[in-house]
Amino acid sequence: MTAMYMDLQPDWEAAGDETCWLNVYERRVVLNASESQQEKPTATVEGAVNAHFQLAMQPAATGKAETAHLVEVTKREMHWVQVQVASGSTGEEEVVHAVFQAPTAASDVFQAAATEQVHEFSVHRSPRPQLHCVDVSCEEKYAVVGGADGRCVVWDPLDRVPVRPLVGHVLDVTSARFFPSGKVALTGSLDFTLRIWSVESGQCAAVLKGHRGGIEDVAIVGRGRNVLSCASDGAIHLWCCANQQIVAKWTSDNESAVHCMSLLDDSAHMFTAESLKASTAVDNEFETEAKLLFAGLDSGDILGVDVRSRELAMNLEGTASIVSCAVTSRHGTPTLLTGSEDGLLTTWDLRQTSSPLHVLSRSPSAVQRIAVYEDRVWTANADGVSASWSHLLAPTNATPTVSSYLTGPQYDPVRGLAVGPQTGRVFTACRDGLLREYIPHFLTM
Repeated sequence: MTAMYMDLQPDWEAAGDETCWLNVYERRVVLNASESQQEKPTATVEGAVNAHFQLAMQPAATGKAETAHLVEVTKREMHWVQVQVASGSTGEEEVVHAVFQAPTAASDVFQAAATEQVHEFSVHRSPRPQLHCVDVSCEEKYAVVGGADGRCVVWDPLDRVPVRPLVGHVLDVTSARFFPSGKVALTGSLDFTLRIWSVESGQCAAVLKGHRGGIEDVAIVGRGRNVLSCASDGAIHLWCCANQQIVAKWTSDNESAVHCMSLLDDSAHMFTAESLKASTAVDNEFETEAKLLFAGLDSGDILGVDVRSRELAMNLEGTASIVSCAVTSRHGTPTLLTGSEDGLLTTWDLRQTSSPLHVLSRSPSAVQRIAVYEDRVWTANADGVSASWSHLLAPTNATPTVSSYLTGPQYDPVRGLAVGPQTGRVFTACRDGLLREYIPHFLTM
């Protein structure tokens, strides 16, 4: 499948009426089946078109043909610009539209927290501590942001000010998730521990210890009496929050590091064992029935585990290390999305896994995070661009494409991305130390 993509100068918003560079290119992913069961499939990315333009940043009355493309700004507002690219000098073969969105706000959350809480935080002026993760509460009252050297803060996304620091981790905070109540948060760190926090008081209610490697990702089961974690030690743990004990543990055959996780509520029992009733749950295990856990491994495998039965439900093979994943049953179709270290975004229909639905590649940089909001799939990449993909989930024959690009970072990896459940606002956590907020604008023709 061949798709057309664009790259716009990251600081285009500051260019005013001047021109900015625009790259237009095509990328096609070809999957090569393995010749034996011992070998993994491989992927080849082919590029057909790579054109460079100086784009006038104001909407043009009429377009002018340039080499093999027609490019122009069709609409522009304060924080976004809509760009049109037509293939062929006549502009009649194929027309692609995309919105490039600048951040509504960019906040140095740890510097702000240090200013507000001088007794809790050291003041770090240069360089800014790197950010690794962000999550937003169900009512969007709070955000939790994790970063380098154990830094973690509760952030007010409305007033864009720190609420309070969460002090306890001693190494990078790599993952954060709110419990359904929106008042409690779970964090994981490279210090091998998970911590449960009251975001209203900033107090740590529990510390979960048991991993032998840095925590890579965490997940909440149901209302949160159990949580899940995965780590570089190759283990996945199911925890009881009440007594901080491990309820169940999984490891891959080769103990490959587990980078990411996502939970599917399989109430229809398409994959989980329907015969397993609540009586089969062990002590300190709650709401695990019909829960299917997907985990992405450094080896490129994706494991699907029935949490209640502890059994392996499926094993999918990727072409490179899987660093992000998300699962959804939108439109009644159980769909798994995975992001790999080599930039591949892959979608699977879990009812038929002999081959993926789509394999796409916007760039060779790692797909660091995947988030699903309504019919849109958001990805955060290591080249500093976050993207909104259309036609990946809805039942349609349309070719999946990037309809919106979030700009701002100057090629610094975007490591965390979260979407506000109420408003659809997008928050990104970047290596440059800034938390960026976007109010997405989507294509209008």
